[in-house]
Formats: sequence, structure tokens, C-alpha cells
Amino acid sequence: MESGSPWWATLVIAVIGIGGTLSGVTLTQRYTGLREEVRWRRERQRDDDTAARARADEQARWLRDQRLAIYTRLLHEFAVFGNAIYKSEDVAQDVWQEGTPLFESRRQMFAILDEAALVADTPLQRVLSIVSGLAEDVGHEPYIHEPDEMLEQEKRSYRRRLWLAGYRLGHQAEDAIREELGLPARREPAREDGYWGDYSAEDAPVTA
Repeated sequence: MESGSPWWATLVIAVIGIGGTLSGVTLTQRYTGLREEVRWRRERQRDDDTAARARADEQARWLRDQRLAIYTRLLHEFAVFGNAIYKSEDVAQDVWQEGTPLFESRRQMFAILDEAALVADTPLQRVLSIVSGLAEDVGHEPYIHEPDEMLEQEKRSYRRRLWLAGYRLGHQAEDAIREELGLPARREPAREDGYWGDYSAEDAPVTA
């Protein structure tokens, strides 16, 4: 009998060696597969994050465009409404008479206020609520004096105070709009510009 390791020991060693090699290959493949899966998940997450940011940016651009269009109309209608108040000979009558500039501008004012309130942030919503209350009050002048001369004087006085309240609220609304949209601040009109005429802000009733 030849000296050395038995034949079966050699066979066992060979089988173990082959098994170890196969196990190593299997483990390597599994590790590679797991690494690829992790990489794929990370890439998918990055793609999802990029798509989410793109959607958010698109939504923000859409909202800004909507706000800019609506707020521009709001300020325009505010000016038209204020002008109608200023030019009305009898606010209490004109505001309820269909076809008059005051009636039509007030109706348009309520419509654009509803649109603006849907897209406005909270600070502007507060101002719009006050504006809506002022528009609602137009036509409810406290004419209680006699004779007729005093009545006409009361009409002129209330119309002036109403217009000044709207003027001040218009500035508050514009300031809130500019802040919300990130626009430059409004330039305060100087008295030498003649914008205030003979009136002063103190004449306006407190509305907030």
C-alpha cells in the first residue's frame, strides 16, 4: 500500500476547494446584485426628487402668473371703483341703480375680490376682507340731517371720507401684493405730487 494521503482525502479536499470557489462566486454575485439594487434605488430616488422639484417649480410659476394677472386686474378695478365713488353725485342712489358707473364698478370689484381671495396669502386676504367690507358699506350713508343743504353737505363729506378710506386700503392692498410677489416696495406719493389734493389721511375713517 502506497504511503501518503488516502484517495478519498484528496477527493474531499478537491470537492471543498470547488465548493469554496462556487460559494465565493455566488457571494460575489449576490453582493454585486445588492450593490446594483442600492444604486438603482438611489438613482430612482434622485429622479423622483428631481421630478418633484420640477412639478413644484411649475406649480409656483403657475401660481405666480395667476396672482400677477388677478392682482393687476384687482388694482385696476379698485381704481375704477374709487373713481366712480369720487364722481358720483349721490352714492346712495347710484350704487343701487343698474347701469351707473358706481353700480357696475362695485359689481366688478366684488367679482375680482373673490378671485383674488382664492390665490392670496394670509396677509393679503386680511386686507381684501377689509376692502370687501368697505365695498359692502358703499350706499349706506348716514344722512340724517335737515334741511336739504345739510343733507348735501353730509353727502359730500361722507363721499370724501369713503374715497379716502378706499385710497388708503388700495395702498395697503398694493403693499401686500408687492410683498407677496417679491416686487419692489411702492413709492410713497409726496404731497408736492398733488395726489392727495386738499385731503389728508386723517380724514379717512378707521377701517382696520
